[in-house]
Amino acid sequence: MKMHNAWWRLGAMAAGTLLVAGTLTGCANWFDGGGGGGGGGTPAVLSSGTVTDTGGDPVAAASVVLVSAADVEAANSVQPMEDVANAVIANADSSGTSTKAGATGYVVTTAADGTYSIPEGAVADGTYYAVVIPAATDTGHLPSTPSREALTVTSGQVVTTSAVASEGDIEISANPSAAATFVGSATCLNCHDGTLASDKTGLKHTLHFLGFRVPGKTNSLQELTGFPDVANKGLDAFTNGECISFGAKGHTHYAQLGWDATNGYSMQMADNDTCDGFLSATYYVAFTYGGEGLYKQRFMLLVGPDGGPGTSHVAAGGDAYYYPAPFQWNESNMSDAFPAAFGENGEFSGKWIPPTADGDNVFAPESTDATTGTPMGAPTESFGVDCGGCHGGVAITKDTAGHFITQYIDQIDPDVYAGNIGCERCHGPGSEHVAAGGAGKAIVQPDLLTPGRLNMVCGACHQRGHGGSILDGSGAHAGFASKGDLTTDSSINIFRAGMSPAQMYGTSQAAPDFGQQTEYWEAISYADADNDGHVWHDAQRGAALNHSKGHHQQYYDEVRGTMFKNDVQMVTCIDCHDAHGGTGLEHQITYNADNNALCLECHNGSKVTKGGFGTITRAMVDTLKDGGAADAVIGTAVMGHIGTEVAATDTGGLMAKSDYDPEGSKMGRCITCHMPKTAKTARWNETQTNGFREGDIRSHTFDVMPKSAIEAMLTAKGSKTEVTPAGWTNKCGVCHATLTEPAAE
Repeated sequence: MKMHNAWWRLGAMAAGTLLVAGTLTGCANWFDGGGGGGGGGTPAVLSSGTVTDTGGDPVAAASVVLVSAADVEAANSVQPMEDVANAVIANADSSGTSTKAGATGYVVTTAADGTYSIPEGAVADGTYYAVVIPAATDTGHLPSTPSREALTVTSGQVVTTSAVASEGDIEISANPSAAATFVGSATCLNCHDGTLASDKTGLKHTLHFLGFRVPGKTNSLQELTGFPDVANKGLDAFTNGECISFGAKGHTHYAQLGWDATNGYSMQMADNDTCDGFLSATYYVAFTYGGEGLYKQRFMLLVGPDGGPGTSHVAAGGDAYYYPAPFQWNESNMSDAFPAAFGENGEFSGKWIPPTADGDNVFAPESTDATTGTPMGAPTESFGVDCGGCHGGVAITKDTAGHFITQYIDQIDPDVYAGNIGCERCHGPGSEHVAAGGAGKAIVQPDLLTPGRLNMVCGACHQRGHGGSILDGSGAHAGFASKGDLTTDSSINIFRAGMSPAQMYGTSQAAPDFGQQTEYWEAISYADADNDGHVWHDAQRGAALNHSKGHHQQYYDEVRGTMFKNDVQMVTCIDCHDAHGGTGLEHQITYNADNNALCLECHNGSKVTKGGFGTITRAMVDTLKDGGAADAVIGTAVMGHIGTEVAATDTGGLMAKSDYDPEGSKMGRCITCHMPKTAKTARWNETQTNGFREGDIRSHTFDVMPKSAIEAMLTAKGSKTEVTPAGWTNKCGVCHATLTEPAAE
């Protein structure tokens, strides 16, 4: 039994436990989003084992490192486990021990057959994380960890469980070579349908697979079942021939929507609110993005070099590119008082103008060539160039005519639009894996990666800024993580799964401010108060706890918080989200967050007791996970936590006496306070009358702001007319609908 499936990966074992600092701790580290086990075991000593990759091959000359968990917590790094491990390797003496400040730990090197041995008593007592760093010349494997949970060394011995057959065996992730190519998700699912390999067909229900669709249709890799019945309702306005209005950079614009059996869905810009005046040329919807009834739906139009309707895309030998329409269909925060509606489509709304005559071409980027009148910068702002790298794109080249050609992963199925996020976005190119017969060979296994690399798999796209690549002589950058210069190179390369944050940013010291010029990515700054409006600034506590304002910024939140960097367990994206779907819960979360099962999976008496959760048993949490009622002990603990941890004082224990109702009134729901909706992807909800404002994306710092910080944020906004969605206008305003201003500290 490999350590991945045994001691270190105890979440898969019904009776698996790990004795950490005197507490029985279950793990939850599966990439599938699996959960922890309960039970107990007799401590045993770890002394030796074998390091193999996911294909079962031994890994020679690798460094097996135990790193001080305290050093990991204190490291100024977004890949702290890996950085501290490398520092231990660099500073270890002949016995394998490093006592250097910030690099405390022990290292041993694997033999040719992958075996290693840690002498009894070689490791000082303390709490450690285990890491495997492949040899510098080994490009076929990636730095990995057998567990994102810390272990304890007591009396010179690592304490684990006797239920493990091969206590020290470790499994690490393979890495496809630079020559590997992409095969497409349809190829992956030919095996991963439960017949020859584990069933991953739940991916067909995920937003990653569903994002881009032919209008009103799905393909063989997409299933909309289980989504709200309002999915694709934005298309009804087209078939009904409606005249719509929407915001556009401070102005109101209008569009006539339409549909016909030959050409499908269409849009014409109009010059008035009844669309009975001038109408522009007709632009047809090639495909849609979103529209699953959760957030928004955008409409992609083919536009030619003169700003008029295009006839043939550049990838097909033409001269046209895809651009989003100036409006979008907003579905988030829907209620009777706040129905779905058309609205402004961000920066693209300002690139379309009202017609001044019938048939006008109305796509108008910010500037045009003075000689030819050709829109300048338009191709670099097109979907394929600006967005494609996070939607199935793997490279950008230029053809002989100078057009940008985005190369997409071939999805095999001819009906599949290639611009969706497929298997190989997270697992790397699969040609070598397929050629080897699968079986874990030559493929990235994200759940085995060190936490920094694992989060970067998601963070490569769930961040905001621009790529490091150069597209043309104007210095324009691609809108996704990429590297290269198309003025001198034949193509630009896109960040690949398994790469590290240091490779992404050119440094591992990016947090908490970010904003550095980088290799693959230049991030927005969380320290700059004038950073173009992507951050709510916490004037009291600084960038470490500034809150994201926009969507796809979750990575910045997560790696700046203590949930990621601590001395107990390094929580990553997949500890809460199942990337393969199949959970039946929103956002592909592993357990129900509305009844607190998701949070109490870790915050209970068998694991993380801090905050007053020591009275909650493993059995109580398992009942919640199975959909059962909450034990009264849970309500008492959670409400007591609110009273003692959030408020400075809770006179008379009022919070502990309040009714615990996380699924109804939301009283006591963990994510209400710890994950306020500070960001938006579609629209802000401002339907309440008390200044309360919330977005549709939750903060991922897991921070609860004190009233003093909230007041500082309100002061910091000065003359701005926006009401910050952080603090009392969010976490408290959810329940306190009559509160008009924050109470004094």
